[in-house]
Amino acid sequence: MTTPFTLRLEEMDVSKAAIGGGKGASLGELVKAGARVPAGFVVTRGAFDLYMEAADPQKRISQWLAELHSGGKTLADTARAIAELLAEGTIPNEIGDAIGSGVEQLGVASMSVRSSATCEDGSATAWAGQLETYLDVSPEEIEEQVQACWHSIFRAPALAYGAAHGYGVGEFGVAVVVQEMVSSEVSGIGFSVHPVTQEPELRLIEACFGLGEAIVSGRIMPDQYVVKRGAREIVENTLGRQREGLFFEHGRYEPHWQQLGERGSQPKLNEDQVLEYAGILDRIEDHYGFPVDTEWALTKEGFHLLQSRPITTLAKEYREPIIDTAQPWVKLVRRPLSLLETSFIGLWLDSRHAGEDMGTHVDRFMAIQDDSDLATMFLPKPAFDAVLDHIRDLDRNNRPKLIGLLEKALEVFEEGRQRIERNEVFTSLEDAVEHFVDVGRYTTSFPSCTLIALEDGHIDDPQVRALSEQLRAHSLYPRYLSQLVEPLVIEQVKALGFSAPERGPELVTWSELRENLIDRETLEERLNLVREGYRFVIQILEDGERVNFVSETGYLLMRQIGQRQIIPPDDPDRIAGQAAWPGVYRGRARVLMTSDPDGVEMQEGEVLVSLQSNPNLMPLLRLAGAIVTDDGGVACHAGIICRELKIPTIIGTGRATATINTGLQFSRGTVAMFERISNGWELAKQSFNVLRMDKELLVFPLLSGIACLAVLASFAVPLWFSGFIETVAQDEQAQNNPLAYVVLFAFYTVNYFVIVFFNSALVACAVIRFKGGDPTLKDGLGAAMGRLPQIFGWALVAATVGVILQIIESRSEKFGQIIASLLGMGWSIITFFVVPVIVVEKAGPIAAVQRSMAILKKAWGESLTANFGIGMIAFLLNIPAILVIVAGVAVAASVNAVLGVAIIAVGILAMLTISLVTSALNAIVLAALYLYGATNQVPAAFEPAMLTGAFGRK
Repeated sequence: MTTPFTLRLEEMDVSKAAIGGGKGASLGELVKAGARVPAGFVVTRGAFDLYMEAADPQKRISQWLAELHSGGKTLADTARAIAELLAEGTIPNEIGDAIGSGVEQLGVASMSVRSSATCEDGSATAWAGQLETYLDVSPEEIEEQVQACWHSIFRAPALAYGAAHGYGVGEFGVAVVVQEMVSSEVSGIGFSVHPVTQEPELRLIEACFGLGEAIVSGRIMPDQYVVKRGAREIVENTLGRQREGLFFEHGRYEPHWQQLGERGSQPKLNEDQVLEYAGILDRIEDHYGFPVDTEWALTKEGFHLLQSRPITTLAKEYREPIIDTAQPWVKLVRRPLSLLETSFIGLWLDSRHAGEDMGTHVDRFMAIQDDSDLATMFLPKPAFDAVLDHIRDLDRNNRPKLIGLLEKALEVFEEGRQRIERNEVFTSLEDAVEHFVDVGRYTTSFPSCTLIALEDGHIDDPQVRALSEQLRAHSLYPRYLSQLVEPLVIEQVKALGFSAPERGPELVTWSELRENLIDRETLEERLNLVREGYRFVIQILEDGERVNFVSETGYLLMRQIGQRQIIPPDDPDRIAGQAAWPGVYRGRARVLMTSDPDGVEMQEGEVLVSLQSNPNLMPLLRLAGAIVTDDGGVACHAGIICRELKIPTIIGTGRATATINTGLQFSRGTVAMFERISNGWELAKQSFNVLRMDKELLVFPLLSGIACLAVLASFAVPLWFSGFIETVAQDEQAQNNPLAYVVLFAFYTVNYFVIVFFNSALVACAVIRFKGGDPTLKDGLGAAMGRLPQIFGWALVAATVGVILQIIESRSEKFGQIIASLLGMGWSIITFFVVPVIVVEKAGPIAAVQRSMAILKKAWGESLTANFGIGMIAFLLNIPAILVIVAGVAVAASVNAVLGVAIIAVGILAMLTISLVTSALNAIVLAALYLYGATNQVPAAFEPAMLTGAFGRK
């Protein structure tokens, strides 16, 4: 059966989406649902296909799109070539006649012409703003604008959007909806489920003066109303600061912006109108049977429905009562914790463990893991407040008991530390857990709550504060868990036949292990869910433990936080905005002051900071690690697209582009070098703070230096007495003797092995400190010993490169020296992160180099300039030491030899000390940059801002 070229809206329904597009089919459904919809008709997909056959008989567009998808053609070149080809296209007569007949039947002087992609407004994609819309079009101009709508599917933003959502060649087409133009002073958007918190009982309505396209453009701040379903109650009412509106004038199919002045601060809808549209949303959702995203216009006649589509960003489980809400939850901290760890933490303050000795307890606990694999922990607010009140009461009325508890905590800490040092393995998992719960309760939970109680209660008690801070300065439980508890858990799940026992702590809770509630099938199922991107939610409640693995958790976190603005708007020192998609992201800002992406070189993972969202920015939005805009509401393009791509986004900040200033808008691709040097200097200073806490780390470069001297002596002494060194030095041909290179290779191998061994030990200790532990020399040496094969393999690779560079240098004097120096510098750069990769990931030499290069791409500037900062400090400190040595020489020559030698010794000792310190600092900075680049965790003792600019998502 031949598809007609046009269909009236009354003839459309969801079954005709393939020929009328999502928008056309949805409007037909709205008509059937009894909604007030402007009269109109649809130019079908059949008309589009016939037009494309006539305009592109040789199928060149399909070929170009295939090349685009394979990477053989750029997005801009593809869009440009298609535009040039279609510029010559004309609408076949039979299509023109059908369109003319539809316009005549409509019988109005002004119409809107809207694109309706045949894969648009489905359950997975919204194509928000990617295709063209034309308003106030006269009957004579309809064909021209229909043709323009067809062409818009091949514009760069639409092609980028289609690629991002997996649409291949020939999988999309364009129908066009032609409707009577509705002139309204107020327009807006309506969601039948709040798109951010995904609360099924809440409706979100946004309203603005002028056309609703102003909202989806992201250029304005609309009014926002949150209404509870079935109850005539506005839960939340936010008045937008609308500075301008989008209006059209008769005879102009392109709308224009008008300044609103004081009028923009007035409410757009009254309470009755808000509740009326909320009721319309309820009826539309009931008709479709799923949540909807609608567009509307308000006239004297009432609300006109302009569009309805499924909300494409809801989690599978959004309607499920996953979280127990019997009591309000209060957010505690966000940490990189496994499911096993969080299940232990939930026991730290429960009645069984804390009720008797501490006199207070909390029997409810919750942790929600997010997309960054970090767990946000919650306690019930009433119980948590009771704990704080109890501690304050102890401080006022029974201070000796409070002091006694904190002193006992110090004893527990010391006992635990000694057990770790002795590596005392527990005989049973239950015994290990009981000890671990004591460690966590006394050394972490209780002192943390004490500090919070003092701060919130404005209590000045120096002794209590000092004891609490002493406990919190050294975190014992991460090492306790990884060294003494997790190995037992891994053995237990291994005994069940689980295929990946080392991942057991990610997938199981303590109560499941203790009560034998876990089996191999459950572990395998959970592992597959985690691999698919599912995250855990664990709750410890009065009636037991609940564990859920869910497809998304961002909306659950937004619900519990209880705010739709991530940052409170009344804080003048911070940028406030609305969360269009929740998340935490750190990356370098890219400030964009235009809506034209052409010529903008944006790196993948940068944070896009712009005045507004715009469909034209789609190629950049796909690269962004996060988005921040000055204007916009939840229904703007950025809001819709970020929810589909799951990119953390803050909209409507009002001043992001004026406040965020990294210089990127002036220096494309990288930050100015001086900014990098400044950041590197700060990283160097913060690494010194780590060294002050762990002064024993200086032992590693000292041992390395001594060992290197021993290696040098072990080679030099026998070679000297054998005459080999003298022969090579006097005879140029002997220098090219293969035996000389064999000796050189052996020396390089042993020397590199010694250096890398002690550097690995130092880096391992730094990583332990960054993860909250208290490292010892034994920890570092043990980690290096556990990686001897990898260290030796790397020493062989480094020695081989060293010999090759020596050969290049010796074969061509000055030119060879230049080439060897440049190659050596490049080798040092690409292998910058090899040692921490070996230490943490236990990677072999080749894999370590590849991993180092991947991390280096994110932070080459800070990686190099942090060492520049440390080197500069060393240079400045060495100047006085050199002057001391010079003075010593002068004194020895003219005053007193013994005194002069003593002064010289002081200067040399100072230089050696400076060398030891700078070597340790370089390793600490290296470990910090690696840890953040590889895991996105900000190491303890480092300011997040210093690492924020160094890395973007890859």
